[in-house]
Amino acid sequence: MLWVKINAPFWLACSTFIASLCGSAAKPILADWIDHPEHFNAASGFEGIGLALGFLVFSAVPAIALHRNRLNQNRETAQAVRKKHLEAVAGAFGAPALHVRANVMRVVDKGQSRQVEASTAYNIEQSRCRSLKIGMYAGVSGKAARDRMVTVGDLALALAPTGPDWGLTAEQRALVPSSLQTLLSAPIFDPDDKRNGDETKRLLGTLQIDSNLPIGQFDVNNPLTRKKLQDFADVLSFLLERE
Repeated sequence: MLWVKINAPFWLACSTFIASLCGSAAKPILADWIDHPEHFNAASGFEGIGLALGFLVFSAVPAIALHRNRLNQNRETAQAVRKKHLEAVAGAFGAPALHVRANVMRVVDKGQSRQVEASTAYNIEQSRCRSLKIGMYAGVSGKAARDRMVTVGDLALALAPTGPDWGLTAEQRALVPSSLQTLLSAPIFDPDDKRNGDETKRLLGTLQIDSNLPIGQFDVNNPLTRKKLQDFADVLSFLLERE
C-alpha cells in the first residue's frame, strides 16, 4: 500500500470525483477523508479505501448510462467493483498477512432475511457459509442491523455448544466455520433514503469481516476501528444495485 500513501493527493482527487457522481449523500463521508489526509496511513488502514475509490473512478465511467447501481454501473460491473472493494476492506484489517474474510449480506425476502453475496465475498471461496441465509436480525450481524451501528462479536463464545445462539438455527450454525473467533459487522444504509437519522433509513444489508484470530487482534474498542468499517459500508451502499 506504499504506492497509495505516496499518492494520497491523487486518491483525494478521486474522492472528489466520486462525490460528484454519487451526489450529496456521499459528500459528508468523502469530505471527511479530504479534510483529514492523515487517515491515509498504515495504522488506520484507510489506504484501502483510497484503493477502492480509485478503482471506482475508472470502473464507473464506461457504464454510466446503464443506470443500475448508484454509480450507474450495470450488474456485472457493479459486482466486480464490490468484489474489489471487499478485498480492500479485508486489506484494511490486515489481510492477507492476517486471516481476514469480508462479505456483504444483502436484505432479501422483503426485509425478512439477509443472505451472503457469495460472488463478491473475499476469502470464503471454500467455506460452507457462502450459502448462509439468516433472519434479518439474527447473528452478530443482525444486532448491527437492529441497533444500526457497528457491532462486534466474540465467536469463540457464540459458537461454543453452550454459548448464545444469536437467533441462528442449528443448520445455520453448522454453516459457520467453528474456527472463527471474531466478527465485526456494520449496517449498510440506503443512500437514496433522504430521511434524517440512521435509525429511520432503509437498510440494504450488512458488511462483515471475520477471522479465526482472537478478538483482541483487531483493536475493537478503538472508535477509529469501528468508524473505518462503517466508512467502508457507507461507500459500499453506492455499489449495490437498486432493487
